[in-house]
Amino acid sequence: MSFKIKTPDFDLGTIEIENIFINDFMPSADGLYVKVYLMALKLAKDHNESEKFGNETLSNILNVPLSDVIQAWKYWQSKSVVNIINVINDTHFDVEFVTLRQLFIDKNYYSPHKSQDLIVKSVKTKRYNSLFERINEKLGNELQANERLQLMTFLDENELSDDLVVEAFNSLKRGAYTNRITTVKKRLFNWVDLNIKTVDDLVNYTEKTSEKYVNYKKILESLGFPWANPSSGDIQVIDKWLLEFKFEMSFILDTIIEITKKTRNPSMNYLDKVFSNIFNGEEKPVYKKTAEKKAIKKNAFHNYSTDEEQNLSEQELEKLLVKNLKSR
Repeated sequence: MSFKIKTPDFDLGTIEIENIFINDFMPSADGLYVKVYLMALKLAKDHNESEKFGNETLSNILNVPLSDVIQAWKYWQSKSVVNIINVINDTHFDVEFVTLRQLFIDKNYYSPHKSQDLIVKSVKTKRYNSLFERINEKLGNELQANERLQLMTFLDENELSDDLVVEAFNSLKRGAYTNRITTVKKRLFNWVDLNIKTVDDLVNYTEKTSEKYVNYKKILESLGFPWANPSSGDIQVIDKWLLEFKFEMSFILDTIIEITKKTRNPSMNYLDKVFSNIFNGEEKPVYKKTAEKKAIKKNAFHNYSTDEEQNLSEQELEKLLVKNLKSR
């Protein structure tokens, strides 16, 4: 018994693309950046000393501006996927592809030298020493050396309060171990993107995105103020409708629609009177008409009602017309 791979009749060539690139780097990258990376990787695999490839070659092959190619390399270097070396000027330099498997190992596993540096840093830095103790207490077990290094690296690059970091670990299951640092880093990354740096920032953001805040915005939108934030007075009045009166949001919105059909720009105090009267079983306030219709001056024809005129024959209508004309 043996295992064999069938040899193709025509070998058109292949290149090896690491799964780490496909799974972890490609989904979040711009499509053009991916094209630049893959085409340059192919050219690197087809490397021939007699033929030199450069950024101009990539620009021509992909039919894109040279500036876009340069921007792509800056992006991939920021992700540690490539190294830009032997720089001559802004457009002429060499690109060295990093082995992503080695990059993964370097970031997730530690040499004795790295572990020693980690221990010294965490002990000498009072902040990290205290922070790790608080996190360990939350988790019910200690952070591993790898996890501590990742967290310290993240915090060195991002200014976040210790309380917020502890809060990120707070929702993890006590005693959890698997993927916990990955989960926490994703949460912290999201907070950084939202400009949340302290627990107070988090509380304010949570309040603004809560169901109550959404209700405030819906009511203000129905009143013609979609971009306004609720004032303290608005919140007090709306909370009374929802919590004390226990009115459904659909009922409140439908009532406001009916009110705004009859009066423009009703004040919050006016609306509060309406809903208070409804809650107390009283009639709704009577809306004042903005303008009374002018009285219509009647002439002789208005002495007869429409019903009477409809019952007259053509001859009788002619006699009536003649009579009215003579009387003028």
